[in-house]
Amino acid sequence: MATSYDSIQRQANKGNDAQSTISQWVKDGLNAAHVRIQNNDNEDIQLTKNGLLCRTYDDVTETWSPEQLKITHNIMAYTDDNWKSVTQAIGKHDYKRYDETNKKFINSVGYGMTAEFVTAGYVSGSQIIGGDIYSDNYNGTTGSHLNLRDGTFDFAGGKLSYKENTLSVEGDIKSINGNIGCWYINGTSIYKGSSAWGNSSGMYFGDDGLSISNKFKVDKNGKLTCTSGTIGNCSIDENGNLQIGSSSLPDNIATKTYVTTITNNAISTAYISADQITSGQLDVGDVELFGDGGGGLCCAYGDDGTSTRTYGVKMYGSDGKNSSYYVIATNAGVRMQGGNQSFYVANDRIHASMPIDDGSKGSDKRLKNSIDYSMDKYEGFFYDLKPCFFRYNNWENNHYNIGFIAQDVENALIDNDLRTSDLAALGVTSRKNENDEYQDYLALDKEQFIALNTHMIQKLSHRIEELEEKLKNLEVGMK
Repeated sequence: MATSYDSIQRQANKGNDAQSTISQWVKDGLNAAHVRIQNNDNEDIQLTKNGLLCRTYDDVTETWSPEQLKITHNIMAYTDDNWKSVTQAIGKHDYKRYDETNKKFINSVGYGMTAEFVTAGYVSGSQIIGGDIYSDNYNGTTGSHLNLRDGTFDFAGGKLSYKENTLSVEGDIKSINGNIGCWYINGTSIYKGSSAWGNSSGMYFGDDGLSISNKFKVDKNGKLTCTSGTIGNCSIDENGNLQIGSSSLPDNIATKTYVTTITNNAISTAYISADQITSGQLDVGDVELFGDGGGGLCCAYGDDGTSTRTYGVKMYGSDGKNSSYYVIATNAGVRMQGGNQSFYVANDRIHASMPIDDGSKGSDKRLKNSIDYSMDKYEGFFYDLKPCFFRYNNWENNHYNIGFIAQDVENALIDNDLRTSDLAALGVTSRKNENDEYQDYLALDKEQFIALNTHMIQKLSHRIEELEEKLKNLEVGMK
């Protein structure tokens, strides 16, 4: 007698290794039953008025096993709890079936089998009722699963699935021909009404392009043809005019452009006419205004006087952007230029350029105010001045000049807590550089230093007189 499941399985499977998974499951179950039958050696069979009773006696517990079989004239039943309940029934008993007429499940009586599980190599019938159906290789990432309760499914390892009201397909959907509703499929297109691209009575998507009747067409090369259209607040009328604006905006904001080219990063047009242009960001290199007199705006750069280039925007008049009359705002300051005169405002200073006094300003007291003869606050500035000799760039001769560097004068003012408003000697002028471009340069009005030099000479002279008087007294005392 065989004593283990494995030995029986090897005997049953000898010479038959290439079996399908489900067939193997069937054989495994039958082989397990075979082992149990062969190893049961303490069986008891009784014929009673209730039928044929089959059971086994447990010598250890000295009780009958609760797992028993009973056969009557039309039913065979199994129990595993001494007939408190039945785990399997074969024969005539109640069962559920679906009534197609009344569209619901009903109770019926007939011959069949009811059990906790059924393992079979082949199942056929007019109705199969269940909850979930799995393929023998299903593990969540391979195989297939069908939930009959809610209709969700997961086929081919998830490549075709329906979950959470979403049908998902991974891979290609191929169809040689057929139709979905009013849409037809052939070998080259999907269409409605007509299989020809651009037909007035059809809608088409295929090898020749995309078309909705003959009013909107995109050919296979990407060319778009339409009679009119709207994109956001932009509309194209049947005459080819582009209009920017909508009924929710004032009429005077609507803008028309003619002969317009739109590229990846620019709009080029021969003419724009608008009472008002509203834009979150306007990126242009030059804007010219053609009203009475004209003028415009352009990008420009200057110099902060320390050889550091500054960048900003310049507004100019009807003479054009190369005119000597303009206003420029950069990242370092703002300057108003009028010919050779300028007014410059920066974070820490204000400069106003002026010509060297040729006598035209006048020195009459009646032309001046806030006159103060106390010059002491300028003495520290005087001592910090740095006279030097130098050559000018781009001069034809190579002669040395004696004077000051404007940046040094500016630093001397700052170091002595003076502002440009305390001394009108420092200003800003604009002149063309070596590239023939206007650029900011610091300038000095040397007239301002004459009075300061006079003050310091006078103070020094008075000091010399005092020292000479003291020396004379010492000489008299020593005699």
